[in-house]
Amino acid sequence: MNRLDTNFNRGFSLKSDDLRFIDSAVRLAMSDMVKAVIGGNGPKILWGCTKRFEVQGSEIVEEGAIFFQDEIWHVYEHVVIGLDQGFYGWGNFIKEYDAAGTKLDADLVSHQTYEVRKAILSVDILLDSIGYIGESEVPR
Repeated sequence: MNRLDTNFNRGFSLKSDDLRFIDSAVRLAMSDMVKAVIGGNGPKILWGCTKRFEVQGSEIVEEGAIFFQDEIWHVYEHVVIGLDQGFYGWGNFIKEYDAAGTKLDADLVSHQTYEVRKAILSVDILLDSIGYIGESEVPR
């Protein structure tokens, strides 16, 4: 696994590029581990993501994780409205931003830095999704 060497006697100036290097190293290592375990590139449900029928036309998707496009996508428990029992929807892979990650740069311009990437099931393909796949195409 790639590693950032910060073992210097006189300190170390941590920059954004260093954080990008760490992020890339962790993502690559996680992707390689999952590929080794599942024996391929996916997509694959790693755990959870089961659906519970709640009331007519809605289901609860339980928490879990999906491996898709070399990345582990977390699935937070959510309600899908508009499904009839047995209908397969679309797995959408989206990004949102956590308000706690609002940062100002040197020019006092505001940036969202905490990107939350997650997978959700919906009746339709979402316009702002990074990717999507039919629910029936994601094996356990």
